[in-house]
Amino acid sequence: MRTRTGELGAPRIAGGVSGGFGGLVGNQGGIRSAAMLGLNVPRDAFVATATAIALMVDVARVPVYVFTEAPRLLPLWPLITVATVGVLLGTVGGERILKRIPKARFQKLVATIILVLHRDVFPGRQSIVPYSSRTLAACAAQSPA
Repeated sequence: MRTRTGELGAPRIAGGVSGGFGGLVGNQGGIRSAAMLGLNVPRDAFVATATAIALMVDVARVPVYVFTEAPRLLPLWPLITVATVGVLLGTVGGERILKRIPKARFQKLVATIILVLHRDVFPGRQSIVPYSSRTLAACAAQSPA
């Protein structure tokens, strides 16, 4: 896969960094999103990739929660049900909204969300995320208008 800069190894490096940080501190989503922005992944592939990975993680994680915390989760079934319905409705609604967002605006929106979340997660601290705010802002600014 060729990137904007023509490097062939960039996807492997980005995947390795994302997986490595995910294993260490559990924040691979932001790193993966920043990497996909930098690799200029098409909007639909971006969302499909993020959704598929989130689904795989949840399929692996939820049985562990149920097995280890069933007595504590059982009283929360109404809240869990409402949250599950909200996720399904949000997915359907999000798909419809996504179709209306131009690619360039989508890239800027994702970069902005990453920047905002980055600052909320690491207030006043040196970030462990290998993408600086300037890098993400530059990526958003470079996307075609």
